[in-house]
Amino acid sequence: MAKCFSLVLLLASIWTTRLLVTSLRIEELSTSGPCRIMGVTLVNKRAAQQLNFAEAQEACRLMGLTLASKDQVEAAWRFGFETCSYGWVADKFLVIPRILPNPKCGKNGTGVLIWRNSVSKKFLAYCYNSSDIWINSC
Repeated sequence: MAKCFSLVLLLASIWTTRLLVTSLRIEELSTSGPCRIMGVTLVNKRAAQQLNFAEAQEACRLMGLTLASKDQVEAAWRFGFETCSYGWVADKFLVIPRILPNPKCGKNGTGVLIWRNSVSKKFLAYCYNSSDIWINSC
């Protein structure tokens, strides 16, 4: 009985997660530019609203990519990847890769900065292309 109940809860959880992101369409998504560094790119919605964690995972999947890990963003950062936007990573927190300090980006910090926030909050997404063999695709 307990196994059956656990299975029902699991299926309900999966169904609810899918229901929350079903409105996401690939036409609504865009990347920060044509270039990827170490397979990492920043993905956003064209509308003003952004992506919660589940939507970020789905956005990357719709583009044939996966949600990048912090380590993957860090590898890209080592080769010059820098943005001024916090984005979701697979580790369920937000990161912003900063090379140069800027008071408007990551509180003037440098490195791959982490911000822990609720997975329901909306930000951008760092996606990863595992088949990208170039350090810099530009």
